[in-house]
Amino acid sequence: MNRPILYTLTFVLMLGCISEKKARFKAEQFYKDHPKELAQTCAKKFPIHSQYIEGITIVRKNTTIEKGILLDCPEQQKTLCYPDSKTIYIKTVRVDTVVKENTAKVAMLSNQLNTANNLMLEENKINLSLYNKIEESKKKSERLLLILIAIGTLFGISVFFRLKNII
Repeated sequence: MNRPILYTLTFVLMLGCISEKKARFKAEQFYKDHPKELAQTCAKKFPIHSQYIEGITIVRKNTTIEKGILLDCPEQQKTLCYPDSKTIYIKTVRVDTVVKENTAKVAMLSNQLNTANNLMLEENKINLSLYNKIEESKKKSERLLLILIAIGTLFGISVFFRLKNII
């Protein structure tokens, strides 16, 4: 009697489960249908930071000098002299900069960097374990070589004494 209830409860609980792939698909569908919600979520998750950088003020002066003129005035029988006229044009230019940081892109790039660092650490662990295995096999082969040399030497000595006893 308990088994059918257990199976039924397990089945009901499994109906409520959702895979990560299915959850992503549902989220993508929701955000496609509601782009304002996506914009609000992105704005909350990745706010734009702006930085004001004050520029340098550049002042350009341009002076124009017009020569004075001499006029003969017949009524007064004098020569009138007008002085040189000087015109100064001042132009001020200042370029300020507002830097806006794309925090979504920064988060994406930092995520990629973390993933790459994790992969690199895993590769280093694999390379280290392979290096250790190679070193162990080198030590084993050196021991086997020494054992073979010892056995060969003992065999040579035994053959030498047998030949010496025969002669």
